Amino acid sequence: MEWQNIFRRNRQVKEISRAIISIICIVLALMVAVECQAQEQNADTILKKIGVSRGICVLLGDTKCETAIALAQKSKLLIYLQLSHAEDVEAARQAADAAGYYGPRIYVEKGSLDRIHLADNLADAVIAVGKTTKLIDETEMLRVL
Repeated sequence: MEWQNIFRRNRQVKEISRAIISIICIVLALMVAVECQAQEQNADTILKKIGVSRGICVLLGDTKCETAIALAQKSKLLIYLQLSHAEDVEAARQAADAAGYYGPRIYVEKGSLDRIHLADNLADAVIAVGKTTKLIDETEMLRVL
């Protein structure tokens, strides 16, 4: 009799564990879906603000390459991403490569944010995200535009 109770409890614990794992998986899937939707909305908002969907777009400070990938998916922009830290550059290159955009649509380079490493009057848009909005000089952005 005692073994039967233990067996029932073990079965109940397994069923509860499976239910909890299922709920966790559903919640994580919803979180990813919401994040993807937010990135798509962010890309749409950015494209509306810059007013171009083709040409060269300079992107500064997108360390995870999320904005660059979202813009590449939603437009025909060629995206030049400049980051100041080598580890961020490598992570962004890997993310862009995993998404299939590194090389043909997204270029990632290391460089100080004091100077954008492009020629004058080359870019069609310049976007600074995160903390870089405070670091980049407006005259430097205008130089490449």
